[in-house]
Amino acid sequence: MAPKLTKQQKADLVLRLCALKEAQARHLRTAVHKAAVGAERKVHRRVKKVSMTVRSVPILEVLNYERRASPTIAEIGKLARRP
Repeated sequence: MAPKLTKQQKADLVLRLCALKEAQARHLRTAVHKAAVGAERKVHRRVKKVSMTVRSVPILEVLNYERRASPTIAEIGKLARRP
């Protein structure tokens, strides 16, 4: 049978568990923030590689075109020049 705890011991235990919970939550928030920053940097790097003429093409139009064929960058550039 588990030993009986006094009210003070229970209060101390609750405080320690709350502190542990806060520390874990802080750690998880930090990890999520680092992952978000890394993903954002990755997206920015990839966007920088795309030529300016292709950037004006809406992504939905590119995805619809891609479903029908396997376009090259030149073909996507033609989409950008279309009125």
